[in-house]
Amino acid sequence: MNKMKSRIIFIAIICAMGFKLLATTNPQVIVALPAPLITNAADVISAGNDSATIGAVMPYLVNTDPFFKQQPTVFNPSHFTWTWTLGAASIAKLGGGAVSVTDTIVQITMPGTTSNTNSVGVAETSMPKFGTGCTGTAASKTVVVVSKPTFALNAAQNDTISSCSVAVNNNIKFDFTGNGDYYIQYTIKAVAFFTNAPIGTAKTYYAKLAVGQDLNIYADQLAEVAGVASAPVGIYSVKVNGLWDGISIRAINQATLAVTSAATSDLSILVLPAPQTPTIKFIKRF
Repeated sequence: MNKMKSRIIFIAIICAMGFKLLATTNPQVIVALPAPLITNAADVISAGNDSATIGAVMPYLVNTDPFFKQQPTVFNPSHFTWTWTLGAASIAKLGGGAVSVTDTIVQITMPGTTSNTNSVGVAETSMPKFGTGCTGTAASKTVVVVSKPTFALNAAQNDTISSCSVAVNNNIKFDFTGNGDYYIQYTIKAVAFFTNAPIGTAKTYYAKLAVGQDLNIYADQLAEVAGVASAPVGIYSVKVNGLWDGISIRAINQATLAVTSAATSDLSILVLPAPQTPTIKFIKRF
């Protein structure tokens, strides 16, 4: 079959009432992209090296030594000296701006090329209310900078798929590069045959895919776009607006790291009516 710029999936769907709620029939769908916070204890770890996407803005945190933090009558807040192998210009206060000596959280802008030799470091200096403080041994963490993920329709993905069912699960095969899981933002909109008049309202969805998992487009998603119980006849376009992997999704500038759709990965789903077979005719009597 010819590979078309706009991939076409033909689906014949018999209209039926009573679709279940979308969340129960499509477990891939998530409400929104995850937004991990460096200030949330459940979102942070300290073991091993870190990985970051090229161009990502990544947060880093260090805790004050409890000995000094628990004695505020004797010690002022400790001072911290942050370092980065590519220079201090890449380091900023969380949210932007110059770093303060008391900042225990900073953000670092990753370079535009991959590397596995970058390192973030920080040293704490105690600040006694009287006398001179001490600077401890610096802590460091290697940061491996990796490429953005990529995606394209799998070569085995058919240009045309026909199905006659009231609830069609369309498995769309993509090839991904990167570090799963993968997060996809995609939009579905519908128009009528022949006139291209809009049907319903375009909807944007988010999906989380494990490595090797297909993207599912469900019949009830099409119905939701159309604003009815069952997907009516029409042309439903599916466009991937953004892709993130398990590394790029962690960045502060998550939105700017989205890998956008190529024309060869756009899809069109044609919802066709079931044929209404006419009455059989025969020769009349003379």
